[in-house]
Amino acid sequence: MSLILNREELISKVESEYGRRIRRYIVEALEEALTFASSREVIKQNVFRVGDGKSIMIGKDILGLAEIDRIFLVGAGVLAAPMALAFEDVFSDKIAGGIVTVPFDPRDVQGLKKLYIQKANPLTPDDNGANVAREAIKYVQSATGRDIIFVLLSSGASSMMCLPVEGVTTVELALLRNMLIKQGAEEVEIANVMNHLSAISGGWLATYTKVSKIITLVVSDALSNDLTVIGGGPTSPDDSTFAQVLKILQKHNVWNDAPISIKSYINKGLVGGVPEPPRTGEKPFTRVRNYLLMNNRMFSEKLVEAIERRGINPYLMSMSVREKSAPVGNLVSVIGRDMRKTFKKPSALILSGNIGITSEIQNYESNVYSAFYALRNLSGVKGMELLSMDTRGLDGMTEAAGALVDGNTLMLNILKGPQIEYYYDQLEAYKFLKEAGALLFTGWTGTDVGDVLILSNY
Repeated sequence: MSLILNREELISKVESEYGRRIRRYIVEALEEALTFASSREVIKQNVFRVGDGKSIMIGKDILGLAEIDRIFLVGAGVLAAPMALAFEDVFSDKIAGGIVTVPFDPRDVQGLKKLYIQKANPLTPDDNGANVAREAIKYVQSATGRDIIFVLLSSGASSMMCLPVEGVTTVELALLRNMLIKQGAEEVEIANVMNHLSAISGGWLATYTKVSKIITLVVSDALSNDLTVIGGGPTSPDDSTFAQVLKILQKHNVWNDAPISIKSYINKGLVGGVPEPPRTGEKPFTRVRNYLLMNNRMFSEKLVEAIERRGINPYLMSMSVREKSAPVGNLVSVIGRDMRKTFKKPSALILSGNIGITSEIQNYESNVYSAFYALRNLSGVKGMELLSMDTRGLDGMTEAAGALVDGNTLMLNILKGPQIEYYYDQLEAYKFLKEAGALLFTGWTGTDVGDVLILSNY
């Protein structure tokens, strides 16, 4: 069964038989890479029993189950439920309890038998996320020396399991985070600030237990492999300081407008009145093993391999910052026109990372807008197309995963209705591409490793 629900419809829109074949190859390669990055598949491939089921193998490490009384599980992020399902399939006899987050109605989760399921918001800290954090702390505190704690992290974890320090609310935490994002702060800068205002991120979760081992398994959409950035790093040390946090807030012109409670807490930290997050080398981290099981780079490399195996020449480029939809769409299509002169056909330029959004785009459909903004440069160009997709299968708040456009998309739609300027002015990319039959639908894919854009040229 195809992951892309409208695959055949999208393929049929290409005029030439050769073009349809290239589009099919690109779509099939994408589906192969998405399956490879599926969170359940990632757990199955990396965490399993060996030695007649008497030991756990994780990567190259082996743990004897005879030395473990109970397993406790803490899962935070949009992929926590499917990761936990795969984990429970193998270790249900040892799991004593735990909590996992979901971004939707917990009643929609089928199969989890031993874990408490809690809905939380992956986009911003709120009181549900704080409740998850409190429950997670209770579970790890109840574990004893012969128990083991598994922490499953994926995108959205820092919001879905958040616990502000005393005197700071989740509303204030969310406000500061949004201010930093709006001012263009880097992921690591935001993480450093949030970790200093959290009682669970920045390694704090690891300090609440005396178990002999904590194992953290990560599927990440972050651009950085720094584990203090991914999911808030609840089991990873953050070696930044309150002095550095103050500099970050001043650098991005946020300090003066930050909530009073947050400024008060940071000022206390500057004079040693409240502790820094736990540091590298401190005792809690001697018990911690962190494993990055899947990220955007691994997914992209699989996609490159799958495309090349189908006879298309791949070229990989990473988006190292959170680029905006309009510049990405325009830039990719301009590069595409130039690459016709230098890249060996058929070719595919792959850009991976995270696409940002402008404040005017309310539904956050950044991939739909990337494809939309590319249309003018692609218009009338034969043998070139752009696929832009959120690997979750849900682009922002829409039902589409993204879009697939080519030189005919704009011309065909203009013949049916208003000029494209109308859609630009009204910020209605989704409506335009829906009417053009260019939206790509997958439903929930079971992974989240960021965004991917594939510009093919044949």
